Amino acid sequence: MAVTIMLAAVIGGEGTEEGPVVGTAIVVFLYFLLARYAEISLIIQGVILVIIMLLAPQGIMGYLRGLGVYRSLLKFTYGR
Repeated sequence: MAVTIMLAAVIGGEGTEEGPVVGTAIVVFLYFLLARYAEISLIIQGVILVIIMLLAPQGIMGYLRGLGVYRSLLKFTYGR
């Protein structure tokens, strides 16, 4: 259970408030998607984690912040 929580935080991004929420949604989606492949689901999750850590070390929300998409999402969502 603790590994799942850490996985969600790392995937979503630890530096934002929205990062762990996005990470949790992705982890839950992966669990449902990979439920059919129980034998190799942990391997696939590990590969996805390594790819995200290599391509976006700040997590998905940190990556979006670097692209400038994060600010436009805030304006659209909160009007800031």
